[in-house]
Amino acid sequence: MVKMSRILGPFLSRLIRAFAGCVLLTAPLARAQEEGQAQVDPQQVQTPASHEAARPALEKLSTAIRLTLKFGVYPELNGDYRIADDGTLSVPVIGRLEVSDLDAATLEKTLAAKLFETTGRPSYATVEVAEYRPIFVTGEVATSKAIPWQRGMSVLQAVTLAGGLYRPQTRQMSAADLLSRLAKGIDDRKRAMAGMARLKAERDGGEIEIPQELINLVGRPEAESLISKESALLVTRRRTLENQLSLLDRSRTTAKTEIGKLHEQDGQLSTMLELRHEQGKTVQKLGQQGLVSRDRTLELETRLLELEEKKTNIAVAIARIEATIVDSERQADTLMQTRLAENGVDEMRLARELSQAAIEIEAATLEDYQLRSDAQQPKTLKVAFAIRRKVNSKSTTVEADDATLLEPEDVLVVSTVAR
Repeated sequence: MVKMSRILGPFLSRLIRAFAGCVLLTAPLARAQEEGQAQVDPQQVQTPASHEAARPALEKLSTAIRLTLKFGVYPELNGDYRIADDGTLSVPVIGRLEVSDLDAATLEKTLAAKLFETTGRPSYATVEVAEYRPIFVTGEVATSKAIPWQRGMSVLQAVTLAGGLYRPQTRQMSAADLLSRLAKGIDDRKRAMAGMARLKAERDGGEIEIPQELINLVGRPEAESLISKESALLVTRRRTLENQLSLLDRSRTTAKTEIGKLHEQDGQLSTMLELRHEQGKTVQKLGQQGLVSRDRTLELETRLLELEEKKTNIAVAIARIEATIVDSERQADTLMQTRLAENGVDEMRLARELSQAAIEIEAATLEDYQLRSDAQQPKTLKVAFAIRRKVNSKSTTVEADDATLLEPEDVLVVSTVAR
């Protein structure tokens, strides 16, 4: 035992002194940590060195529409956040912040300070732009569209993403095609001219006159042939209308004759009624004297009623026939108005055909001229680029070439000039 105590004594004493030293060291550190949690300056909270080294050049967040936020102590807040149209950003726990005038580094410090104010715990935040405001490409490009902006995007890249320069899908017409198009235009125009001449004659009630313009277009022989066909059509249309009106007129004449006869019958019945009424008065006096039987009186009254009924039937028949006459006159007026309306519609249609044929003739002539000119003087196109950019809330135009770098919200206008 004495030997054991001599061996272990020095070891136990050194162990006790080491444990006491640890207690003395950890107590001040614990107190300093407790005091530090209430005295940490938010401005002294910094992003880790590795993150700061990876930070790109500072830039305003007004060009961004979506940010990726990461929080060192609160991973549940990590995620993508969209910037509102008014330039504000809403973050849970922290609230809504104005960020349009901030850069990424300033927003990181602001988020860390806000977290400390809210939770009392020091933390840090990282901000990365997930999506920038797009650029817009318009003008002589295949598809005018908005394109997501990327760092280092040039004018040439934007035009390529818009489908390249606009190339109209035109087909070089041959001389035979132009000749066919010209012949069709002349054919349509001459027929429309002949039709217009017929409509004018039908409206005025005269004969068709050959328009001088038609003679100048196709020559007198062909013009006379066209007018001859239109004259035959005019005769047919007039005859058809006259036959319809004549049929209605004969119907009215027949109805008027029948009305006259009915009026004669009505007059005769009126005379017979007067005689029967006089006879009735006489029979009534005789009946009062007992000289005429009751049957004779009833027979006379029956005849009077029959005559009055016939007179009423005649009046009804006259009214019906008069209504037929009125309807016939209305049909005749409708036929005339319908014919006038048809002529008006045909006149507008032919006027459109005249205009369209004139355009076709002019276009064919112009294309023939261009075909000859292009064959002699080939043309090349010069492409010009202009960028409309907001600078200090004001729009300005910047001349550019295909290597010019674009910025978010730029509007690239592409134009071509023949030379």
